[in-house]
Amino acid sequence: MPQYFIPPENIRNGEFFSGADEAAHIVKAARARAGDEIEIFDGRGNRYRCVIKAAEPSCVTGLLQEKLPDPEYRTKLALCFGAAARPAFESILEHCTEAGVESFQPVWSSRVQFDLFSAWERRLPRFKQITTAACKQCGRGCLPAILKTGKA
Repeated sequence: MPQYFIPPENIRNGEFFSGADEAAHIVKAARARAGDEIEIFDGRGNRYRCVIKAAEPSCVTGLLQEKLPDPEYRTKLALCFGAAARPAFESILEHCTEAGVESFQPVWSSRVQFDLFSAWERRLPRFKQITTAACKQCGRGCLPAILKTGKA
């Protein structure tokens, strides 16, 4: 069953509500309706099985039914790697998130030809979107950290 990202501040008192982007995905792409069961996660390791109360394209609300286990990895992996061009970097984020990497730390080196750090703040939302989608795909409950190292 696919899972959806609900920020922790949108989960309280046994209920949840989604933002517009996630609601559009739940309602339009997955075609979920009131009464359907879905799985949600908050990015901090909490996963829940839920029942939808109301499903609108702008907001989905529901009741938490059961807390689900988060796949816990014994080894905590921090991936440090030479900054790659954007397509390769996005592929690293996606696949390594699915494999269980806990944090990403791109580094600048003399052989790096792409300046990933020049527009970091502008690019970071896209990077977080990729890791969130990967967590949804593989059933992870924790979002990995994406750290900015800069030039060495």
